[in-house]
Amino acid sequence: MNSSQTHLFLRPVSGLVRVAGFWDVFIYNLGIISIGLGAIYTQRFGPAYYLNGSIPLATLVAAAALCFVVLGFLAWTIAIPRSGGIYVFLSRAGFPSFGFAASFVETLSWLFYAALAAKLIASAVFVPSFFLAFGGTAEATTFVSGKSGQFVIGSALLLLSAVLLIRGTRVFFAIQKLVFLLAVVGTAALLWVLSSPNTSEVLAKNITPLLRLGGITDIASLLERAKAAGWLMSHGPISIAATIALSVWPVLPLIGAAFSIAIGGEIRHSVRNQTAGMGCSLAVATLVFVAIAVLSAASLGNDVQGASAFLSDQNALNLGGEVKLDPTIVLLSILGTDSHVVRLAILVGFFAWIWFWVPGLLAYGQRVILAWALDRLVPAWFGQLHNRFGTPYGAIITVALVGEAFLALITWTEYFATLVFIVAGTLAWAIALGFGAVLPYARRTLFERTNLAVYGRRGRLLMVGACGSGALAMCWIIMILCRDPLAIGDPAKGFGTIAVCFAVGYGHFRITVWRRRRSGVDVSRAFDEIPVE
Repeated sequence: MNSSQTHLFLRPVSGLVRVAGFWDVFIYNLGIISIGLGAIYTQRFGPAYYLNGSIPLATLVAAAALCFVVLGFLAWTIAIPRSGGIYVFLSRAGFPSFGFAASFVETLSWLFYAALAAKLIASAVFVPSFFLAFGGTAEATTFVSGKSGQFVIGSALLLLSAVLLIRGTRVFFAIQKLVFLLAVVGTAALLWVLSSPNTSEVLAKNITPLLRLGGITDIASLLERAKAAGWLMSHGPISIAATIALSVWPVLPLIGAAFSIAIGGEIRHSVRNQTAGMGCSLAVATLVFVAIAVLSAASLGNDVQGASAFLSDQNALNLGGEVKLDPTIVLLSILGTDSHVVRLAILVGFFAWIWFWVPGLLAYGQRVILAWALDRLVPAWFGQLHNRFGTPYGAIITVALVGEAFLALITWTEYFATLVFIVAGTLAWAIALGFGAVLPYARRTLFERTNLAVYGRRGRLLMVGACGSGALAMCWIIMILCRDPLAIGDPAKGFGTIAVCFAVGYGHFRITVWRRRRSGVDVSRAFDEIPVE
């Protein structure tokens, strides 16, 4: 057998088309970052639990760490510009069984958060909307505040996302650009409210009637009740330790700056557009997060945000029935203005930002499943393309159903309602970056066929340096994540779930390879080739 026959390509072409440009990559990554979600979580937990921590400085620390992560994945995407996320990287790095298992865990993690985002839209956007439209005790508000209402809304969003993805990449990116415009308008309205000189007075006037429903007379008594319940108000100089601990909250959304690794095979001029798209999304998100933090501290007040969030977590702001006052920046900002137009713009903007997570994370998952199918690790149906739209509808239906299952579990079980899956994703990414640092030497023959090999020794050093520094940054992120019970939840539950999922993925890979080999197909040969898109 000659050399031309030793590297037979066993993996079929995906059929995906390179239609994504800079704006598509930028919007996709910025959408997964989700300025709305990042602001909700950072502004909610920062003032409430991190005494003397600085949100602006914590955001800059997080952005600095993510710069190294982005550079690491840029090196991977330059070397192997293919769709499928870290699965493609890990399987070609010489660890296909481990890579598939890690990718399986990571994919479940992102699908879990797609379902969580669908539910969060109901709680963080629909509930305040119904609050304003129908009042705090109306039947409609009670419905959207309850489990059934949020499940119905979340299910509808997952279904809509699946339909959108099946319609094709061009339609997906076109809709995302429209949603991005709504998000930008909503963010501009939010910043306008936060920068207005009378926001604090308007907030005090509008929030007092809601506080009275919970038995609190005004903002002053809100602060006193929170202090009596054990909340500590920030005062004095900034604490570096608290700021570093607080950085875990902006870190989590900013990870989204590297998510375009999922669609690498569909990006035109991949090196240029991936570099610009990842870098610009990280820079823009960081600037907006800092602006929101500075302006909200001056207008809404970190003390009001912290005290109300603390009391809400203590179930001390119930307004009757299942309706609970959840003082996210969404609610506080719309109560900081009397303009119904501005309120609507803010709500639509937050809806748009959170929406990006739903189809965006489903898209990541279905691209990974498509890559599995092309490598014959799952049945061919998962990689089958729609006759009209040319999209892998089998994979899309699968990720939508998994998301629906997660939504039901999050809604109606205590275990999944409090499960924090983010450690799975961060661990998988750290491993992928670590393997990238050794790829040029551990798999020299394969590396010589990558796009970085044309740069010779500089290409190898670029891969090692970028992926190595990215892996160290991810290890630091994992460390601060694991040291924060507020961010990680119950460690035993989280790591136990990860271990079970990893074992399932690893077992599936081994059984599939064995079965394929018995039928005369050596799946392992595909991992010696860079996949054709």
